[in-house]
Amino acid sequence: AAAAALAASAIELLRTELRAYSPLLLPVEPRARGVAARALQDAFGAAFLPWVVGVSVLDKVTLEALRLGVALEEFLKKEAREDPGEPWDLQARINPLLYQWVEGQASMLRGWITRILASEDWQRHGRQPGRGARSTTEAVKAATDTLEGLFDLGISPLPTGVLRCLVDGVDGALGAYAAGVRASLPSVATLRPPRPALTRYKREVVAAAQEAEAADGRVGLESLSWVPPVSRAEAEGVLATPWDALLLRANAAAALLDALDELERLVLDRWQAGTPRGGVGGGSGADGASASNRHGLPAADEPAAGASAAAYDVTGLDWATGMFAGARGAARAARDAACHVVARRLVCGDLRTAVYERLYRFHVQAARLGGVLQEVDRVLGTLCAGAHDALPALLARALCAELLDALAFVLLDGGPLRLFVPGDVDALEADLTALQALFHAEADGLELDEVESASAPLSAILDAMALDTDVLIANYKQALALPARPLATTQHGAAPAPAPALDPDVLLRVLCHRAEHAASKFLKGLKINKRLPLSAVGQAGEVLQKVKSKTSPGLLRGFSTKKK
Repeated sequence: AAAAALAASAIELLRTELRAYSPLLLPVEPRARGVAARALQDAFGAAFLPWVVGVSVLDKVTLEALRLGVALEEFLKKEAREDPGEPWDLQARINPLLYQWVEGQASMLRGWITRILASEDWQRHGRQPGRGARSTTEAVKAATDTLEGLFDLGISPLPTGVLRCLVDGVDGALGAYAAGVRASLPSVATLRPPRPALTRYKREVVAAAQEAEAADGRVGLESLSWVPPVSRAEAEGVLATPWDALLLRANAAAALLDALDELERLVLDRWQAGTPRGGVGGGSGADGASASNRHGLPAADEPAAGASAAAYDVTGLDWATGMFAGARGAARAARDAACHVVARRLVCGDLRTAVYERLYRFHVQAARLGGVLQEVDRVLGTLCAGAHDALPALLARALCAELLDALAFVLLDGGPLRLFVPGDVDALEADLTALQALFHAEADGLELDEVESASAPLSAILDAMALDTDVLIANYKQALALPARPLATTQHGAAPAPAPALDPDVLLRVLCHRAEHAASKFLKGLKINKRLPLSAVGQAGEVLQKVKSKTSPGLLRGFSTKKK
């Protein structure tokens, strides 16, 4: 309080000198203003600077005294420019205090973010669609208050190093919030079924399975399926999580990205409002007035020589480059992860039976893709109705990719009950076209080029499936004879994967699902079994023990009882 009173008294003294006495002396002593300013600079500095050195905490009274001191120093330097004294350099003296204050604010914000995340229940509060979670609003409000707090200190000029330090602290805190949103997502790492062992076509295996499925009150096909059921952890985790809770996490990340843009504009607007018109030098307010004028000091005769961007530690807006880049990256990662969880949960969880067990089982026409697409369309429409504006395309893209992967899985690793012949390719291509139409949505969805590009690997697999068996065998032998491709062959990175028609891994799997004797005979020579081992058919072992005495041997002859 004493320092602030001293600074205010010095300003009042200078005002009186310059308005009452200096005009009388100017005719006989042109340097009167400068002499008076220099005398006050020496006298005030001797009393004020020791107090500045001892300041350890920035509070309202301390900041007011420093603001008055900075304003007085600014004016005195201009008036005493012909005989300048030792500069006080108050800005440099208070910078360590500013950095200390900034670190304290950033630490406090991190604590708030931790508590905000801990209290989030991921339930929608309010009916506004696309709105972020409650925690998003609270986190952004805390960050905004933290940034506003620095500008409200009234430091002018505000060192850009201090400002960027606080911006980076806020960036880290909001990045931690985004990381927390991502960490709250249930795991789907093991939700996709594993690849089954390769098998070759054998008519009695298929006949036994069809007999089992048709039998009334006997062993059902699901009990003999190679697709393992979801684990208890998955059932209690991702499958038990409401769709809206998953969507709310994606909304939270998308809303945070919007808020980061607003925070960046706030920082730039507030900083530029504290710079003079036409440049970044000196310290002026939004009205263009200098710090000295804002404290009632009269204007100097002319601008001080060399008053420029030197008052700041950088020029222009270079200091703002990459503002909030870390939080943006974390928010995008959380948003994309949430969309991935939604897609994986739908395709590998809710539609697990329809896609991985029933789709194209026994023959293509038995279970086409139409029913699956209808359910995907229904769920996607429901999700998009409550999603942030940036999410529908991302959700569609994630679902499209997941469904295409599942289709490729079914065609190449569908187990012994997926059987195809070249004549099935027309129906499969029709299903793929229906999938593309769903996600293109008559130009209201994804771009057609994007959908077709994502579908290209599956289209190539269908091209391989259209080949005759003898051509498949010849291509497989030829592919095995080719030298292995190195991981990287050019300066542009990894070598592209071979086309499915020449990829031995794809050709072998197409042959395993080829319902022709010639393919089975060729695979028999490669030691590929006609049955899955009992250990690979899910809960079949337990079921077999219960029904063995009630079931005819012919019903179970298609499945091996030898564990591997």
